[in-house]
Amino acid sequence: MTTSSDLKKLQSLLFGPQQERLDTLAARLNDPEQRADDVADVIVDALQRTPNKENLSRVISEPTTEAIRLSIQRDSKHVAGILYPAVLPAIRKSIEQTMQNFMEGIDLLVKQQFSIDSLKWRFESLRTGVPFHEIMLRNLLRYQVEQLFLIHRESGLLIEHVSCSEEIGRDQDAVSAMLTAIESFVRESFADENDADDRLDRVTVGDRIVYLEHGPHAIVASVVRGVATPAYREKLKQINEEVHAAYSRQLRYFSGREGDIDGLKNLLSQGLAREFQVQEKRSEEQKARRLKMLGGSMAAALLLVAGYLAWGAWEKSRVNRLMDQLTQRDGIVTTRLDKHNGRWRISGLRDPAAIPPDDIVTRLGLDDDVQLQFEPYLSLSPAVVIERARKKLNIPATVTSELEGETLRLSGPAPLDWYLSLPRTGGLPPGSARLDPSGLELDPDEVRALLAARLPGIEPVEIHRNTQGILEIRIGSDVAAEKAAAIERLATMLAPRAKIIISG
Repeated sequence: MTTSSDLKKLQSLLFGPQQERLDTLAARLNDPEQRADDVADVIVDALQRTPNKENLSRVISEPTTEAIRLSIQRDSKHVAGILYPAVLPAIRKSIEQTMQNFMEGIDLLVKQQFSIDSLKWRFESLRTGVPFHEIMLRNLLRYQVEQLFLIHRESGLLIEHVSCSEEIGRDQDAVSAMLTAIESFVRESFADENDADDRLDRVTVGDRIVYLEHGPHAIVASVVRGVATPAYREKLKQINEEVHAAYSRQLRYFSGREGDIDGLKNLLSQGLAREFQVQEKRSEEQKARRLKMLGGSMAAALLLVAGYLAWGAWEKSRVNRLMDQLTQRDGIVTTRLDKHNGRWRISGLRDPAAIPPDDIVTRLGLDDDVQLQFEPYLSLSPAVVIERARKKLNIPATVTSELEGETLRLSGPAPLDWYLSLPRTGGLPPGSARLDPSGLELDPDEVRALLAARLPGIEPVEIHRNTQGILEIRIGSDVAAEKAAAIERLATMLAPRAKIIISG
């Protein structure tokens, strides 16, 4: 009978070496340091043999980018020191090139400021209203690249777009679709089926030319004002080649969203350029003759400019005087002064109780030169509040008024019929909450006539003014009972500037 020990001996004889190797392999796999050493021995060969380089680059770029970002956050000075030798020369070269182009442009513009052509351009600017610098650039500019489009070849969708100004190219998708449609029409209608290179390479639209550079997956379209030089056409080809070399896979599988590929905008921006015309040299005789003509023209121009400036200064001084007078008026607030359609336009706010600004404009003789645009508003200026109250309460000229806080104080001789019409409570215009008639003076004769009309048969009546200026009306004690109510109503109407006293 076979025992278990015999079986173990048999297994050890048959499988012992294989078991030892398996145990060794398991220990090797469970050891992180050993496993790292094994991967390090083959990782270089594995990376070199990978069949899909683009996927490998994309997978490696993400952790590499994150590592660089963390390094910059931890020690930005150290990273800057590492990049300094490589980045600084490129920055210096870019700045030098930019400054050189800028100075060349400035030099050319300064030279043209004092030429015969510049005088013609200035007269054209005055005649047409187009700014002088636009006319000068239009005559001096050989070409200027305004926009660049990168269009997907198969779908015709816009991949990326750059322009020299934010005001240019607001509907890029429509332009992209138009160019794609034109190219398809030309290829289907005129191109030779046996010639794959027979493609549309330019489109003329007004004073602009659209240059097209075709690539395997995309088309670069450059919108140029003027006529581009062969050197620029060659540069456009280089940009197209660089785009396809750097983004071949992204262009082939374009997602359809503009701006989805990072880095394209910077690459296309290299195609935004402009070039000025080179001015021909003139002979000394031509220069002298034209210099004389320039001197005479400049003298005439200076006289015209001086007259124009003097007239403008005189007109502006009149408008400034008008503005000063308007701002000094209570209830008038000026907010804007500009020129519109050849007339000065003054905008602001005006209280209806303030003085009409048209009267000031007419007095200064500016009816044809000034247009007023005032919106109504409610002013709490004391002078405006008083004027508003005088109109609301129909205050006569014999009565003076002043505002203390929100109290309107009245003083001076007052007609009796107007005094009786004053509101006792409420009825005051905005800006005045209370009415104080303690300074008013009533005419005794008018009061006597009122008593005779309201209380006929009551005699004798004595009226005199006390030290406080209040009229005291004394009536005898033999007043009938039916007259008492009438006397009480009359006393209420005359208060507080008159009071009735029944003697006895």
